[in-house]
Amino acid sequence: MRKETVKNYILGSIVATMFIGFGFGIAIASTIPVISLCGFVMGITSFIVMFILLRKVEKSEYKISVIIERR
Repeated sequence: MRKETVKNYILGSIVATMFIGFGFGIAIASTIPVISLCGFVMGITSFIVMFILLRKVEKSEYKISVIIERR
């Protein structure tokens, strides 16, 4: 798998993570049951997408590491 593809998968998982928070936020804050249910479904779907994308990165044997700059 190319590095560019892995980079796109990681960026996609970050976007999916943001939609998880957005969906569950709508589900909790909404007083209308239909909108609340749609937010919950969006959060669950985003969670599944994030999990699938990160599993593909893991299977390609790339390591995700956090770089900390020390001064």
